[in-house]
Amino acid sequence: MKVLRWIFGVVIVITLAPLIFMLVSGLVGALAGCQVDEGTARACHVFGADVGELLYAGTTSAWYAMVTAPIGVLVAAVWIVIEIVLAIRRGLRKRAAA
Repeated sequence: MKVLRWIFGVVIVITLAPLIFMLVSGLVGALAGCQVDEGTARACHVFGADVGELLYAGTTSAWYAMVTAPIGVLVAAVWIVIEIVLAIRRGLRKRAAA
């Protein structure tokens, strides 16, 4: 069961990754004083390196959430059902043992 929980956890992290990447890109752009949006990549220098393309990729990665979010919701629903069933089974076993 621990392996299944790890798999569910990894799927949830993958589900949230595009949104986290978008938020981090926006934060880095705001702290660097750069304009970051989905329209076009703009030059943005952080510590002497141009990270404009990376920030652009981060902001557009939110579009992947249209694919990952439904999968994540489905996996979370399955996970909740499995945990409820296992909790009920544990409760029945304890009641039968007593």
